[in-house]
Amino acid sequence: MTIYDCSVPLSEDVVTWPGEPSFSRKVLRDIKKDGAEVHELTLSAHTGTHVDAPRHFIAGAVGLDSFPVDAYVGPATVIDLTAVVFAPDQPKEIEPEHLAEYDLSGVSRVLFKTENSVRDLLMQSEFVTDYVSLSLATAELLVKNGIRLIGVDYLSIEKKGNPGHPVHTAVLGAGIVNVEGVRLTEVPAGDYTVAALPLNLVNADGSPARVVLYR
Repeated sequence: MTIYDCSVPLSEDVVTWPGEPSFSRKVLRDIKKDGAEVHELTLSAHTGTHVDAPRHFIAGAVGLDSFPVDAYVGPATVIDLTAVVFAPDQPKEIEPEHLAEYDLSGVSRVLFKTENSVRDLLMQSEFVTDYVSLSLATAELLVKNGIRLIGVDYLSIEKKGNPGHPVHTAVLGAGIVNVEGVRLTEVPAGDYTVAALPLNLVNADGSPARVVLYR
């Protein structure tokens, strides 16, 4: 069995979404003085590799604890889109035509490996805006095909500043698990089992997650 850890290491250097708190830790108890080590962590629910809940963008929607645990674990397909070239004057969005050669029937969980992984953006501490994301048309295609989980290789499934956040709304409104910040740099395309388990936080808008792919 081969196991790929697709989670971003959480440290003070981890890239964060603009306006959200950087990861930090404070020692509350010191092992030399107190006999045990205890740290206090500061981060957002969307720091590093994380899972979005519907309430992240939909008022009154459910939190992560409303999903059954098998929503986060199961058969998955990694689609390699690193060869896609975007026109300089066009947004870097995956469109349905980029997926035309792939048969999504029978696929329940899909992760997209893009130029983001080639650039290894998740391991750079500075946030960039020219990351690859999904278009609304692609989000609607995935909803139509009954996808249960989507994974993307940067901090958002959607381009920054998209008015009304239609991609998030389409995906989360359909009850799809949205996993962002998945590091796929070393992961070949193909079929796997994915485990993308968030913390069991009650009514949370999201949670950091440890994401692994194995086969």
